[in-house]
Amino acid sequence: MLYFVVGLPGRFAAWCDAVVAHLVAPMAASGAIIAADTPSEMAECAVRSNLSHGVVSSRRPGSRLRAALSETGRSFIVALDDPRHALADLAGEPLAAAAVIPTIASSCGAVVPYVNAPGALVVRAAEAAADPVATAGAIAAHLDRDADGAALAGIVGALAAQGIGPDTAASQARWDALDADQRAWAEGALAGYGGCFAGGPVAPLSWARNLFFLGDRPDERASWIIDITGRARCLLQGPGIMIAPGNWTVGVKLLFSKEATEHEFLVELLSDRQLAATTVRPEREGRLDVDFPLTVDEDGNQPLTIRLSSQRAAFDGACAMDVTVLTPHR
Repeated sequence: MLYFVVGLPGRFAAWCDAVVAHLVAPMAASGAIIAADTPSEMAECAVRSNLSHGVVSSRRPGSRLRAALSETGRSFIVALDDPRHALADLAGEPLAAAAVIPTIASSCGAVVPYVNAPGALVVRAAEAAADPVATAGAIAAHLDRDADGAALAGIVGALAAQGIGPDTAASQARWDALDADQRAWAEGALAGYGGCFAGGPVAPLSWARNLFFLGDRPDERASWIIDITGRARCLLQGPGIMIAPGNWTVGVKLLFSKEATEHEFLVELLSDRQLAATTVRPEREGRLDVDFPLTVDEDGNQPLTIRLSSQRAAFDGACAMDVTVLTPHR
């Protein structure tokens, strides 16, 4: 039998994976862990590894997996951590945080529908850090796996000896070690999910300009002024982040120089297709706001990209992304 752990990338979800793997181990040669976000990925991995018992670890789970779990009445684990801690765990190096933000933010958006799904047991990193044996016991009971107190303490101890454990203090220290600017970018993209994971609604999100890339130099971040001089082209695009299903307003806030007011620009909202687009011409130097209403369907949830393009050649002028604010509507 396969057992499922849904959660954010990071040390806590990895600990939950390992706890379940140890609980499953008596049923097989080893408690193998496979990474899969869809039923098709799960089937492919299971066939390739010849796995009949083990753990399916999902960090950006799709709607089809949730539907399959609900339809079959399966119990599963949802491992919730502070998104900032998950980012700090995954970043590894302080300067790598910006590259990891889309991964963690997309995972948050994908996990939200699972929090209140039938069959889910939500376990939280802070509670597990306070009493890991009790959390392991709750996981075992929810998955109908027999394990007494001594066995659970043995599992927790064995994992701790390998450096695997729900250590929120260490995660906080890694977060504090990140560059202050990168912490600010991460707060904007992630903090809105913190209240949701605690039982409230999703709060507004903001994507800093540093999460975007230059359109003609996709390996360079659009962190400040973009020279529009030259041929018509894509000026910036990004960040490629999945958000939680629901109704949103996507507010794109752009900055233009005085010289750029002579030109028209195309602003697009994209996923796997174009969701919305408008052509704008700045009336004056400064900020220009573009709002897109957006309904995100769980079945078709894809990472979102904003693209800004010039429409004709320019001899002078500049623009920049200020910030993109995503406001959820109940």
